[in-house]
Amino acid sequence: MDWVLPNVSSPELQHQQPEFWVLPVGAFEQHGAHLPMVTDTLIACAVGHRIAQAHGGAMLSPVTVSCSHEHAGFYGTAWVSATTLLSILSDTLAALKHSDCRKLVIVNGHGGNYVVNSFAQQQNVKAAEVLLLPARQHHQQAARIAGIETDLHQDMHGGEFETSILMAVAPEYLRPERMQDHQHDERPLLTLTGMKGYTESGIIGFPSKASAAKGEAFLQAIANVVAGDLQHFLSLP
Repeated sequence: MDWVLPNVSSPELQHQQPEFWVLPVGAFEQHGAHLPMVTDTLIACAVGHRIAQAHGGAMLSPVTVSCSHEHAGFYGTAWVSATTLLSILSDTLAALKHSDCRKLVIVNGHGGNYVVNSFAQQQNVKAAEVLLLPARQHHQQAARIAGIETDLHQDMHGGEFETSILMAVAPEYLRPERMQDHQHDERPLLTLTGMKGYTESGIIGFPSKASAAKGEAFLQAIANVVAGDLQHFLSLP
């Protein structure tokens, strides 16, 4: 699975001269009974790999534990503080500046990593150094192309989108017989109650609507959908 852990040497990277680095940011958190704890990491790696392949980027190894505090009520979920994640991102970018390529694309697989947006804004004040992909509009466009029926609000966690991607790239990680749909569109106190306040199963979404074909179609579409914004980023000093 070289799309998760890149099998590349330092001389090979230097010869490649990547246009940009891709840092997948995942998580280790519950995704109901049918998906693994590493779901966000696998998705960030799969999406990042397609973008890097299509546009001359190089993959970094993923961040596998991040800000999953809203899943604290579920067994096994691990997290780091927002300040720790910010330090990881800052230190990684600083280290990459010792190489010729100083452009970093972050593919964030976990919606609870709010600090990632602040980090990008902070780093881009003086120069264009960090781009977050895919943005919400990119995701929505690729999802429409792929035939994904539920939107990002309905499909919050462990639903059609995430299940479809894993069906496409890592079907051995699924427990399809344990799929369970759950709808809860109003979640005004999520940062107070966490996921436990809105779902006992850990799912908010419709995994029953998922398919491998939808997952593969999304991955094929996403590299094209982000192309314009990525090239604009790369063109900026």
